[in-house]
Amino acid sequence: MSECRFMYENLVNGPGGLTVSSAAPGAVGTPAPEALGSAVCYAGGSHTGRQDQVFVVEIDGEGADGAVGQATFRWQRASASGWEASGVPTSSAFVSLADGVMVKWAPGAGQDLYKGDRWSLLAVGRHGEQPLCDRDRDTRWRSNGCAAEWVQVELAEPARARAVVLGDHNLSDAASATLKGTDTPEPAAPLWSFDPSGAALLDNGGVAGSNARATGRTYMDGGLIKYAAPGESCFEDGKLSIQPAATNLLIYSEAFDNAAWLKARASISADAATAPDGNVTADILAPSVDAGTHYVEQLVSGLTDNTVYTYLIFLKKKEYDWAIVFIQGKDGGAAGTYFDLSNGAMGTQDNAGAGMELIGSGWYRCWVNDDIASGGSTPRFRVYVGTGDGGGVLSGDGTSGLYLWGAQLEAGKVPTAYIPTTSAPDSRAADAVRWSLPQPIKNLLSTEQPAPTAALTQTAGALAASLAEDAAFVMPGMGSAADLSPYAGSHVIKLTDSAGKTAWAWLGAAGTGETLGSELLTNGGMESGSPPSIWSAVGSTLSSEADERTGGSGSASLGVTNTGTNGAATQAGLADMNGKLVYASWWFKSAASGNFVAYNRGLGGTSSGGAWTLNRAYLTGTASNSAFLYVLGAATTFGQYDDVSLKQVIAPPATGCLVSKTPGGANGWAYVQSGFDPNAITAWAVYAAPDWSAEGTLVLRGWVPGFGGADIASGFRTIVGVYDSRYGLLEYTPAGIYTDCGPTYGGVAFTYSAGTSYDLAVRWSSQTSLMQVGYKLSSATTWAWGTAAAFDGDFVLGDYLNLCHAAAHACCLGAVELRGTWLGDPLERSLSPWENPEHSQALDLTRPHLVGFLDQAHKYWRLELRDPDNPEGVLKASLFYLGGSFAPERTFAAGYVQGSAAGRRLTTSEAGKVAGNATALAAFYELSFPRLSAGDAAGFEAMMAAIHDHAGGGLRPILFTPFSDDPAGTVYCLPTAELTRRRLPGGRWELGLRLEEVVRTDV
Repeated sequence: MSECRFMYENLVNGPGGLTVSSAAPGAVGTPAPEALGSAVCYAGGSHTGRQDQVFVVEIDGEGADGAVGQATFRWQRASASGWEASGVPTSSAFVSLADGVMVKWAPGAGQDLYKGDRWSLLAVGRHGEQPLCDRDRDTRWRSNGCAAEWVQVELAEPARARAVVLGDHNLSDAASATLKGTDTPEPAAPLWSFDPSGAALLDNGGVAGSNARATGRTYMDGGLIKYAAPGESCFEDGKLSIQPAATNLLIYSEAFDNAAWLKARASISADAATAPDGNVTADILAPSVDAGTHYVEQLVSGLTDNTVYTYLIFLKKKEYDWAIVFIQGKDGGAAGTYFDLSNGAMGTQDNAGAGMELIGSGWYRCWVNDDIASGGSTPRFRVYVGTGDGGGVLSGDGTSGLYLWGAQLEAGKVPTAYIPTTSAPDSRAADAVRWSLPQPIKNLLSTEQPAPTAALTQTAGALAASLAEDAAFVMPGMGSAADLSPYAGSHVIKLTDSAGKTAWAWLGAAGTGETLGSELLTNGGMESGSPPSIWSAVGSTLSSEADERTGGSGSASLGVTNTGTNGAATQAGLADMNGKLVYASWWFKSAASGNFVAYNRGLGGTSSGGAWTLNRAYLTGTASNSAFLYVLGAATTFGQYDDVSLKQVIAPPATGCLVSKTPGGANGWAYVQSGFDPNAITAWAVYAAPDWSAEGTLVLRGWVPGFGGADIASGFRTIVGVYDSRYGLLEYTPAGIYTDCGPTYGGVAFTYSAGTSYDLAVRWSSQTSLMQVGYKLSSATTWAWGTAAAFDGDFVLGDYLNLCHAAAHACCLGAVELRGTWLGDPLERSLSPWENPEHSQALDLTRPHLVGFLDQAHKYWRLELRDPDNPEGVLKASLFYLGGSFAPERTFAAGYVQGSAAGRRLTTSEAGKVAGNATALAAFYELSFPRLSAGDAAGFEAMMAAIHDHAGGGLRPILFTPFSDDPAGTVYCLPTAELTRRRLPGGRWELGLRLEEVVRTDV
């Protein structure tokens, strides 16, 4: 027993709901003439219209002599109701009509043009959305390439889809297809981004970056080595190439016939073949008839002892398949590797590192490296002609050999881009690409704003702020009537101390009325003891004095008489107020000055003329400490203290404010620079919070490490010029790829392979003072993140975003994205929902359809196709349908008979369709569905009515899986389906369905 499923509902209602990754323009056919003149009309361009269209061009004026350029014409599309333009001058250069179609004329032997001459031409609709929805199976979408193509569907709202089919495709057996579904197809746009696919340094705002590289360089694009001028950025196969500085220490790098290259039992034929740069400058290395080893080499002096050097050379098979690239160091030790130039494989390897890379046209980029040690020998860099893996003596014929070109020697473990040389070594400066970022982006990334606009500012000395989580207050103004209320909850306050250090936070609320905690001092009123107890003398004598300040009886003040330079009374063991804001007040009377010191924070006061003076101040407390009442002056100077008070500030006064890490969030400071002194605030300012929100994520997509051999074990600390005190700029510099990365710097260690594409990211938040680094393979969906670690520094972005690289770490780079939020896990969902959609399903490939069954409801669907082995290099397909299915009330057996019937075949041309009369045998199936209920029978008939519109010739695909939901067993779309219905006893029905296969066309 098996359930039968038929797809009869197409959720894709028209081409407007489809988007394809590449849609090739349509073709324009040759004009068919109806003319007396001798001029020939030519058509050109690519048709960008969705529908096939016939264009008619007619001469409407002969001008002076009917010559091309004198005569005029009019034109129209067959679908138009009249002429769309008239009086248009004829020309021997192309004149645009519409939808990319152009015409021109070539003069003839007689009069070129006569009034009434006309031409008609067929323009085929563009191969894209329309052909994918066309009911004619011979209308096909052609992509520009099928290594990575996709078709995306946008439904009006989420709808349940049970099946998908892509008809008449030419996918190979090596192809893969994945169907994905999501309700959020596009990520939030980055604030700033760069995509190198346009081969220009334009960012998403259309602003071009610059490259400060001071020299020219080579790069490899499309299998060919190309040359770039100084400052010209290089794009390799759609990615931005970033190279470090390097020097080629070999001379005459392409002239192996020069005397700088020593030959042993070998000869050089110069400029004998096309080199990897397309010029005929490649040489032939040919062994002589003498038996032995045959090579060419260059000796290089002046190399640094105990240093690794890399020797690179481009090689290509001629008569010999094998070559040996060889290094001999200063100690006479040798290292080399055998390269099979026929099969692109390395043989025996006797050195620290080696690699080979196919460039194109049979050329390989081969290299070895070795530590040249130290000693008295001059290092040698050699290429042998080999007989096979492991070598052996050979005798040549003097002409047979192998091709070689472009030798390079440089310090480092891996080769960088090739540097041509002649009579002296030559160097390449490092790529240094940068963009000037818009001011809002700089504001977003930096806590030290380049140019914020303050809503409220004040400069004052000796202010204090609490840095504690449970008492985060700031006291601006010291009695001024600054009104902070309008800014509470939506603005940022920044403090600057006397050393220029800063701290800032969001305003949580403006102060309304000060609330103080309990008294922290004992006997601050000096009412008991003689002298008052608790207070101890320090360089002074203490006495109990009458309380003249109030004139009361029985009360007292503390008299302090210096016995040295400064005398004091002290009280030890104050409660721990570390980081908390404390309010101090005291009365003082003396002809000299006094100073109240608590928690090692001095608060000065002066009594003029010996009168009692009230002094007030705020300070930030430390751990448990002492309080001092100083009298400053010479010995015997006398002063009095009374009603000394020290209390914690619980709620701020009207001239203060509550601060928070985030608007409305927990109390605390968003950012405090290392060394900031909360008791030495000299200025404060209030700013609009959006101008001061320093958090974000920098994403580098498609980072490909430079060409190398084995995996390079390493790690990266931040990928960007980290946010610690040692690096001030936000810059991508795998000078920032270090082995000492770790949680301390928010880094994550990983092993990366040369030539493999990775995505890298760093995210940071000044709200939490945390940063975190992540990476993944570009093809993967899950990020690996390092520990979110605290950073210390000014968090200054500066004026630019820089892309540069460290020595010996060349790379190519895809898109760069700068996002204004700390993206939560999974990061890939925020960047591209198609990398982590709600639904993902690999589809089996069936021919001539790609078929899959699913049971999901989403608004957006995307079919991703990959076919690197497609022999034509393009994907041809039609009939993309996404829809539901008819499921009968019960499962039942369906017997069927398979046979053959006469069929038809259509042939097509790029300029249009031509019907053919060729016949072929096509399979047919006769299916019998017995004992159906009336509901099931009606469902089948409704399905057939939806599929087949006999009057209008409409056809939609029908899918039948006789025994399982396996798409490989699916019977597919058949245009001559006939459904018959026969009544059975007991109120049951039997349906008969004949399905005849459509013979495939030239897809």
